Amino acid sequence: QALPPGRPTPAMARPGHPPPPRSRPVGPTGRWRSAMAPVNANKGSLRVKRLRHAEELTAVLQGRGRDFWVTFLTCDFQVCKDRLPKMRVSSSSAEPVYAHEVFTHAFLAPAPSAKAAGNRLLESFGLGLRQKRLLGGECKGFVIVFVNNAGESSLAQATRTAKMTDRGSSVDDRLNRTHLAFADVPVAGLGPVADESRGAFLLTCVSDRGLQECRRRIVTSQWHDSFRRCLIAQVPDCKSATECFCAKHGLGLRNIAVRARSRPGCLVLLLDRRSALAAPVPAEAAACVPPQHDAGAGSGPRRAPE
Repeated sequence: QALPPGRPTPAMARPGHPPPPRSRPVGPTGRWRSAMAPVNANKGSLRVKRLRHAEELTAVLQGRGRDFWVTFLTCDFQVCKDRLPKMRVSSSSAEPVYAHEVFTHAFLAPAPSAKAAGNRLLESFGLGLRQKRLLGGECKGFVIVFVNNAGESSLAQATRTAKMTDRGSSVDDRLNRTHLAFADVPVAGLGPVADESRGAFLLTCVSDRGLQECRRRIVTSQWHDSFRRCLIAQVPDCKSATECFCAKHGLGLRNIAVRARSRPGCLVLLLDRRSALAAPVPAEAAACVPPQHDAGAGSGPRRAPE
């Protein structure tokens, strides 16, 4: 067909010239995407808003539940803005997941210490979709909060449907989906419940930790799947409290006494043993809950039981 007059002829229509090579779209990492790879509808639609202070980010996270991602960058605003779409927001999946594929909005706020300001948000609102706290140096920069204002993000859906035993699940994921029924009781309320169980209980302790951190330790312990109820009582001295309890109510399912330190902490009473696990608790598993790294931060080494 003849082209309109005055319009340049395309290269592939010129006689004697081969057609240009057909290229595939390039992904965020610079690699070619597969020809059949779907194109995300949110690509390039990440909206960025700069706030004056990091304290204003608390209003952004109100009512979000766990569907958010907190991170930080130590550079100026324009460089941060350019790097936002290519930032990874998941470290557990085999394929990289980028911010523009999951979230619709990014809020940035300057802070003298961006990492410390971001960790304060995580302490107040939880880890969100992260598996661990922010790491890195203490430098001036921007705290970044990614959220999805179009509903539940795809990353939150994948996290919610993940298995409890999935290594990619953070401690907060396991705590939110645990089958254990937790209850905070005074230390005097543990004895009558242990007597009613007729010895079918397991006593342990977590020293130098509060109630919430104690729950996090229990859901990652090796006997988490063995019981249905968990009673927690705060005590000023774990060693004396465990010795007094065992002297009055016995060892229960334990083979050895609780090894505890004279430190404040929590007594933990596990009840309603599941019938599928009828074997007695081994002595190694009956020791106190070993300390574990924060927020599902991988498979770091565990310290010996107390």
